[in-house]
Amino acid sequence: MRQKLALILRWEFDASLVYGILSAVRGLAVGPTTGLMVVTFLSTRDQGYYYCFRSLLGAVLAAELGIQSMLPPLLSHEWIHLKQDDLGTPQGEEARLARWISLCRASALYYLCFAPVLSCILFFIGSRTVSASAPTDLSWRLPWAVACGLCALEFGLRPVPIILEGSQKVTAVFRLRMWQGLLAALAGWAALAGGGGLWCLAASMGVGALMFLWPVWEFRRLLRPLLRRPIAPGVSWRKEVWPMQWRIGLSSLALNLATSSVIPIVFSRLGPEVAGQLGLSFAIGQLVTTVVVIWGQTRAPEIARLVATKHSGPLHLLLYRAVAFAFLSGILVSAAALLAQGLLFYLKLKLYYRLLPIGPTAILLAAAVFYHCTSPLAIYLRAHRYEPYLKTALIYSLALVTTTYFLTNAYGIIGAVSAQLVAALLVLPLNLAIWWSFRRRTYGVAVQGESGPHAQND
Repeated sequence: MRQKLALILRWEFDASLVYGILSAVRGLAVGPTTGLMVVTFLSTRDQGYYYCFRSLLGAVLAAELGIQSMLPPLLSHEWIHLKQDDLGTPQGEEARLARWISLCRASALYYLCFAPVLSCILFFIGSRTVSASAPTDLSWRLPWAVACGLCALEFGLRPVPIILEGSQKVTAVFRLRMWQGLLAALAGWAALAGGGGLWCLAASMGVGALMFLWPVWEFRRLLRPLLRRPIAPGVSWRKEVWPMQWRIGLSSLALNLATSSVIPIVFSRLGPEVAGQLGLSFAIGQLVTTVVVIWGQTRAPEIARLVATKHSGPLHLLLYRAVAFAFLSGILVSAAALLAQGLLFYLKLKLYYRLLPIGPTAILLAAAVFYHCTSPLAIYLRAHRYEPYLKTALIYSLALVTTTYFLTNAYGIIGAVSAQLVAALLVLPLNLAIWWSFRRRTYGVAVQGESGPHAQND
């Protein structure tokens, strides 16, 4: 048992994981710095607007309808049969190439067509949410409109890193995300320091969108075949993709709408000042989430490859490592964040009073760790073209919204953060049970030396 545990906890680092860790470190630095900049250059009222709008901008993940989770493993299944020539152009059997091209083209078309619709929806929801609380203040309207437009531009370019990830260009994708997050944060800070106020959201979104042009140029020969229709028959989206996508899409829609509704609910019930405190504390929780999920995200293409080549032993070892490191790193980063907040209290710094107290923050961080530590299991199941988490996603979303509403009314901000932990602990055993049932049916119950149908490849 001790040897098995040591084997699981021995992680092999490569460039993609290094960039992923650097992205997490960047988040650890950017999050508190952004919070400090918001506290310094925005009023308590504008801080509430800022985090309310940022929460709504984060809801654009729901508009992807699960494509960002579903497409990389599907592309990986096709990419293992292709290769690139000396110039970087994909080559291979025409049938396989046609399937890869058709998947890429269909997803890109969706993003491009839905981007303007998304911009209008965001502006409408944000306007209604803020106007209900502050009907006479309209200073936010123009910055919010521009931020929505730039968000639509960024959304239209999102297929690029998704296609690259599914084509085993993981290092390039995580390098892009690291620099994109850093430069977008710098643009937002510059806008705040220059007196731009809520225009900082538009500045960050604009730089984030422009950064997607980098991989378009760097991998132009890889992406060039997407400009032509494939010669051979491609993937039937309705028969091969949609049965899985609608489940992932509905799960993603429910989860993102539920999480994005928390701050608006608190905004409407407790006011912009408390909503601003919750938003800043959520930023810390997002840092923990980034660290937790990075272990599975950087290994998603490798998991898909091992599933496609039917190597179950290395597959499950990689999966257990990802889950173990996700949980342990989440605990360590949460503890460090709470110690840092305690230091702010000891030094009586202004930033401490713009955050929630340490107790509610600890509850938020615990919820983030317990909910996201099983994210590698979802990656594993989707690599098998199996999506069983729709029910648990709907249960979590319904539980989060209802408990946030009622507990906030009854207990204030402590009720709002407790709702996060209640929802996370509710679905954790369900997610584990679903994964274990699938693994046992597919591979058997042994951890090593699998007796399942793919054991001959171990």
